[in-house]
Amino acid sequence: MLANGDNFALLPEVAHQKLSLVKAKRIRINSVEDNKVEFEELDSAISSTQNGLLEWRGRTPKWRILPGRSARISAETGVDEYGDYAVYSNGRAYYWTAIDEDGRLLKT
Repeated sequence: MLANGDNFALLPEVAHQKLSLVKAKRIRINSVEDNKVEFEELDSAISSTQNGLLEWRGRTPKWRILPGRSARISAETGVDEYGDYAVYSNGRAYYWTAIDEDGRLLKT
């Protein structure tokens, strides 16, 4: 199986002093075949407690568009601010964005 990541370890005191949570995703791996992994996102976290425990949101990331409002959803070439992306059939990376009718970028 292929991966584009590295494994590393940090002392807890270094992690607490130097790192901050950006996001976490809980996933379920449904299948692994050669270099293809199929998975589904189950939950997400963007914050933690004072004790460092993840505060799971009980949902996957999604945009919230209020009733009566609209947004433009589009695929942008490259990776998003967190380094996340999907891959077109031609191998190019892309990510989704949502812009509301006032021109503001919606966050998940």
